[in-house]
Amino acid sequence: MKKLFSAMAVLATTALAAGELEFTYTNSYDGSEQLALGYVPQSYSPEQAVPLVLLAHSAGCDRTQARNLGYYETAEKENFIVVCPELHGEYNPGQTSFAALPAQYDMLDAMHYMLEHYNIDRTRIYVDGRSMGGMMAALLGLKHPDKFAAVMAGQGIYEMKDWGGDWVREFGGTIEEKPFAYARRSAINFARNGRYLPVFLWHGTNDTWVPVEQADNFFDELKKFNKYQTPVFYRVASSHCEMNYPPQWIYDQLKTYQNVPENGFDCSTRFFRELDLITDEDGEIFYLGFKKANPDEFIELQAVLDDEGALVIRSVNAAEITVNEAEIPFPVTSVTVDPGVKLQRLPRPARK
Repeated sequence: MKKLFSAMAVLATTALAAGELEFTYTNSYDGSEQLALGYVPQSYSPEQAVPLVLLAHSAGCDRTQARNLGYYETAEKENFIVVCPELHGEYNPGQTSFAALPAQYDMLDAMHYMLEHYNIDRTRIYVDGRSMGGMMAALLGLKHPDKFAAVMAGQGIYEMKDWGGDWVREFGGTIEEKPFAYARRSAINFARNGRYLPVFLWHGTNDTWVPVEQADNFFDELKKFNKYQTPVFYRVASSHCEMNYPPQWIYDQLKTYQNVPENGFDCSTRFFRELDLITDEDGEIFYLGFKKANPDEFIELQAVLDDEGALVIRSVNAAEITVNEAEIPFPVTSVTVDPGVKLQRLPRPARK
C-alpha cells in the first residue's frame, strides 16, 4: 500500500484516472469555487459503475480527512470512489461550518461532479461522517432520502443548542435570536424522513465533547417514524477523539444497500405510495417538487397514491407543488392539493 500511495498522482482537472484526485467545483448555493479531494481505485474502469462514498469532514479538519482516516485503503480494497469536499459555512470557514447550507451544497456539488466525470453506480451513493461530519451526514441524508442508498453518522450533533463561540457566529446569533437557523441544522427535526432511508448511528459512551444523549435522543425520534430503525452502535467507554469505527467497518454496514425501485417499477429511485416529508428549503424529493410560502419555516408534505391512481397531497407552508409523474410507476388519474397551493404536473413521457 505504501508503494501505491507513493505513486498516486494528484489530478486537478483530469478525470478517468486512478489515484488521488483533487478537483474544483462551483458551489451552486453561493457560486463560490471550492476544492474536493478523493480517491479512485486502481481497478476503476469507465466500463463498470462503482459506488461512491461522500465523506463530510469533522470540525477542525478539511478535505484531507478521507486520506487521513484510511478511506483510500478501503476504497482500493472494495473498489469504490471516496470524495471529501472542503466545506464552508455562512459566516465561518469549513472547520466550523456546522452543516450550513453552503456546506450542504459543497457535498451535493462534489457528488454531481463525480457523477459527471466518472461512472458512478447511482444506486449505491453513500454519505458518511463523524462529529461535525456526522451532523452533516445525518442532515444531508434525511433532507435528500431519494439521493442516497444509506447514511452513516458517528458522534454527531443532531439537536442544535446555543453553545457559544464559533457556534453563535456561524448561526448568526443565539438560538433565541435565530431559532430557525438552529432548527434547520438539527437532523432530529427531519427524523420523519428516516422511514425512506437506512440511517446508521454510532457513538462512544465516554464522549465528553458530544454527549451520547445526542445519539440516544435522535434514535428515539427516528424510531417514532420508523419502527425498523437500526439501534445505535455504541462504543463502550470510547471517547470522541480515538479512532472508533474504521472505514472498513463503516463500508461493511453500507455496501449492501441500493437505492432501487421494486422490480418492474418504472422509476429511478425507491418508490413509496405514501410519503410524509419535512424539509427546510425549496427543492424536490422523490416525485414531489415544492416551493415554500414562508422562507423561515419548514415545509411539510403528505402524499397518498391509491390503487385507482388518485394522488392526494396535503401540505403545510407550501406555495407550489410539482408532481413529476415520470417518477411514479403507475398511471396518475388525478392530483389534489390544498386550496391556494399552485399545482404543476409533469406527465410521464410517451413510450415509443
